[in-house]
Amino acid sequence: MFSNLFVFRGRAAPMVELFVGIGAAVLVIAAWEATARSGIIAPQFLPSPTKVVAALWTMLTGQNLVWHVAVSTARVWLAFLLAAAMAIPIGILMSSYRIIGAALEPMIDFIRYLPVPALVPLSIIWFGVGEETKVFLLWLGTFFQLVLLVADDMRRVPQEFVEVARTVGANSRQVMTDVARRWMGPT
Repeated sequence: MFSNLFVFRGRAAPMVELFVGIGAAVLVIAAWEATARSGIIAPQFLPSPTKVVAALWTMLTGQNLVWHVAVSTARVWLAFLLAAAMAIPIGILMSSYRIIGAALEPMIDFIRYLPVPALVPLSIIWFGVGEETKVFLLWLGTFFQLVLLVADDMRRVPQEFVEVARTVGANSRQVMTDVARRWMGPT
C-alpha cells in the first residue's frame, strides 16, 4: 500500500496521498508549535499556531477582516481586468505583426524587470495616496508579464492553421481571433 510512495514516479491510491499530505501538514504545525513554545525564537517573530488562530478569530469577529479582504480582492480583480483588457490585444498584435513586436518588446522586457516597490514613490507623486495608486501598482505588476505571455502563446499557433484559414478566405482579424482562440483552448 505505501510501497509505491518510495518508487520513482510510482503511483499511490488517492486516499494514501491524502493521508500523507495531512500527516505532513500536522507534523509541520506541531514542529512550529514546539519551536514557538520552546522560546528559541522570540514570540513577536514566531508566534505559536494557537496564538495565530486566536488573532485570526479576533480579526474576524471584531476588526472587519472580511471587509478588508473583500476590498483588497476587488482591487486585485480591477487591476487584473484592466491589465488583461490592455495586454491581450497588445500581445496579439505583437505576435501577429512583427513590426509591432519589434517596437514594443524591448521596452516591455525592460519594464517588467523593474521592481514594483521601487516605483511606489513615483506612483504616489502621480496618483496621490488613494485607490488609484494601489490599483496602478497591482496593474504594473501584472500588465507587462501578461503582454509577453499572450504574445508567446499566440506565436505558438501553428503556421499550418494560419495557412488553412487563409486558404478558406479568413482575413487577418479572423485569423487573430477565431484561429488563435480555437488553438488556445475550448470556448
